[in-house]
Amino acid sequence: MNEKKIRKIKSSRPFALWDIAVFAFLAVMVITFMAASLNIKEEGSIVRVYVDNKFFADYDINQDGQFDITNSDGEVLMALVIQDKEVWAQNSTCPDHICEMTKISYAPQQIICLPNNVYITILGSSDIDIIMG
Repeated sequence: MNEKKIRKIKSSRPFALWDIAVFAFLAVMVITFMAASLNIKEEGSIVRVYVDNKFFADYDINQDGQFDITNSDGEVLMALVIQDKEVWAQNSTCPDHICEMTKISYAPQQIICLPNNVYITILGSSDIDIIMG
């Protein structure tokens, strides 16, 4: 390359003023969309439980109670507690009890216990399939 081309490249701007304005506008739009989508909390209506990747039971989130979750051999793996539209696990037989450390109350929050292979999720109104015939 000759010196003339090098000076021309160094003196030229990589972006025009309008390019910067367009990039700033797009960045604001993306951040706004992400913030809005993260703050959407859908009220749950059903607590669905899977054990060993198979459907175990559905519970109404509005009905308080304590329910035993068992495996196919009938062994109690944990207790599922529903109280004041909050759901949590307690008395788990897993070694680390991480599944007991959180409460969930909105769709699609989840509690997962890997050692016991238990998956608990809250379904919102948009997650429920209705077949009409």
